[in-house]
Amino acid sequence: MRVAILGIGTVVMMACSSSGSTGDPQNGNATVVIGGTTGKLVVGSAIADASTPGNMIVQLGTDGVTCSTDLDSSGGATAGQFAYFSVSAGGPGVYSDVQINLASQRGNDVAFDSGTGSVEIDTITTRVTGTLAYAPGGTAANGTFDVEKCF
Repeated sequence: MRVAILGIGTVVMMACSSSGSTGDPQNGNATVVIGGTTGKLVVGSAIADASTPGNMIVQLGTDGVTCSTDLDSSGGATAGQFAYFSVSAGGPGVYSDVQINLASQRGNDVAFDSGTGSVEIDTITTRVTGTLAYAPGGTAANGTFDVEKCF
């Protein structure tokens, strides 16, 4: 935080965000490794899966993920790194064989990776919380997530 004093008795305070990301806040500690870069997944949402009724797409990113984002159909909302997957929206559960999708976009450099990993959904209320584990080699997405439920 920076404080500027403008004359006697006047104090103006400015708060600065450390992430610089836009999107709906993701309150977990999930990270992604793709395209040779590691990123903290600081934004995210859970939306209805239009392709699989009864499922939700949990989508996490370093930037630009909101309730209006559908990474499954767009691959990436903006420049950044992303992880997303579809699981049942019916309630908490453990999914040991989930298709995990990763995407990275930096200018014209675009990378994708996809494979099976595990997901545990702890709660589905106004937010969706859980744990993600996917690390097949040079790419990875791991950690906890806590995103807004948008359906």
